[in-house]
Amino acid sequence: MYKEYFGFKETPFSIAPDPRYLFMSEQHREALAHLVFGIHSDGGFVLLTGEVGTGKTTICRCLLGQLPEKCIVAFILNPKLTVLELLSTICDEFRIPYPEGTTSVKFFVDRINAYLIDANARGLKAVLLIDEAQNLSTEVLEQMRLLTNLETDQRKLLQIILIGQPELRSVLARPELRQLAQRIIARYHLNPLTKRDMSAYVNHRLAVAGTRRELFPPAVLDRLFALSGGIPRLINLLCDRSLLGAYARNKSVVSKKILKQAAGEVLGELDLERKPPPGKKLALTLGLGSLVAALILTSSYYFHQSRNPDAAIPEAAVETVVKEPAGESGKSADMNQPTEMNLPATDPAVWEDKVDGSKSVYKKPIPPPQEGESPGENQEKAVPADATTADEEKKSDGSLGPWAESADRYDLKRANEALFRLWGAAYVTDGSADACSQAESQQLQCYSAVGGLGDLSAFNCPAVLKLFSARNQPFYAVLSALSEGKATFVSGTDTVTVSTSEMALWWRGDYTLLWKPPPGYRRPLQVGDRSLTVEWLRSRLAGREGPVLPEPENHLFDRSLAEQVKIFQISQGLTPDGFVGPQTLMRLRAETEEGIPLLTHKNKDAQ
Repeated sequence: MYKEYFGFKETPFSIAPDPRYLFMSEQHREALAHLVFGIHSDGGFVLLTGEVGTGKTTICRCLLGQLPEKCIVAFILNPKLTVLELLSTICDEFRIPYPEGTTSVKFFVDRINAYLIDANARGLKAVLLIDEAQNLSTEVLEQMRLLTNLETDQRKLLQIILIGQPELRSVLARPELRQLAQRIIARYHLNPLTKRDMSAYVNHRLAVAGTRRELFPPAVLDRLFALSGGIPRLINLLCDRSLLGAYARNKSVVSKKILKQAAGEVLGELDLERKPPPGKKLALTLGLGSLVAALILTSSYYFHQSRNPDAAIPEAAVETVVKEPAGESGKSADMNQPTEMNLPATDPAVWEDKVDGSKSVYKKPIPPPQEGESPGENQEKAVPADATTADEEKKSDGSLGPWAESADRYDLKRANEALFRLWGAAYVTDGSADACSQAESQQLQCYSAVGGLGDLSAFNCPAVLKLFSARNQPFYAVLSALSEGKATFVSGTDTVTVSTSEMALWWRGDYTLLWKPPPGYRRPLQVGDRSLTVEWLRSRLAGREGPVLPEPENHLFDRSLAEQVKIFQISQGLTPDGFVGPQTLMRLRAETEEGIPLLTHKNKDAQ
């Protein structure tokens, strides 16, 4: 109904598990990696659990789109079945024929075993994927364990993936199922989205549906997180109903009032005031406790002072009165710091520690100028933690503030033009082709994600960052260099260098970069692949992760090479799954520094 009004190609917040809308937060990437690992393992059970509506089924659908060609899958959506019904359903999914009216468990098991043996002989991998697995009875689970007993000398012939709600873990912990539990080779629990991930999730779905307008202001997103608890399904329902409400009122964005009415319709009046998460409730309790303690101590001091005017003020009393209650990070809260919506990505002090490799330098971020306020007014300078005089203050070479105030000028096309120029590539702004299509025509590829400065430092490639002004208007610039706690940005032909502390004020984690795939690269590599990319990979890892490996015929990606890939992935903080995709390849290229623009150039003399 509201699709044409907001300019969507399709409704963005459907609760159908469409893999195109899958938002890959860090934990969703890990969950998918666990499932992919299970598919390529030598058998056993793989377990994925999560609360209702956290995206388990969507990840499952995404997995089905990434299966190898020689993989056959039986997908069971409703497992509330008897043993006989389950076996007949498995036969139906694998298209195993059986006489109508068969009631013999042994007959079904024999047919399934014969099918699996034949599939293995033809080089096929059989996978049984069961959604809503918390509904499986103990008898059915035991029968599935018996199905996995069929194996060769190298591997089991049936891989089973169980996807279910948290109570599935309790079911599998029962003593009578301990044999099955011991066969689980990988397990992952999917939690609700964080506030930061939820904001990125909403904007991601809007972009996939065809718009990059910000229809949900930051204050509305804060309220949306409180109402939904970070559960994607509830987020979808609330956003869909809110957009319908905005359409009905002829509004261009969703307001708190519209969201509140939508929540009343979706959740019911009793759920409008949701209780804060346990962590926040504890923090609030501790904060109030600290305040009460401070008042008591201060009152005690003044009572003591009135009786003994010459007594010195106890240092503990001053400390307690001045300090704010500790936040989630354990550090004392600073009321001058930006809110979580302005600074969601990472503690600036930690960023500087990652960039220069030295001790942490704590700087108070410079807030962006408010409306009606001149740049620099009422702004404090960034001061190192160990500074003793004003002369030791570290000043930024510039500010992104003027760029933020000219958000319309510093648009995505202008930033893309600068990024392509760094790569020595041509970028056409006439709208005939999008940036990623233009990159592919010049042997480059796009990579977009939501992350932190540590990710960009590891990739060591320039990236277009989506930034936000004080009025929440998006603007774009290329992070082109990092050096000693400084970040250099380029947009068009304009350049500015700022501290990473100031960078944190404008950036929420969205980035897109270009990377150059190796020769022959078409898709992520896995064991059994043969291509020129395998030869390139082997040469980059040779000598780095152990002795030089002998090169198999036809550039085969064998298990010994996969093990060295895992060692490299562990060293880079990646999931050690042995698959070679854009992240692994980019980090290998960043180490070799071969003909690509870099954020930070290594000092070879120091190596």
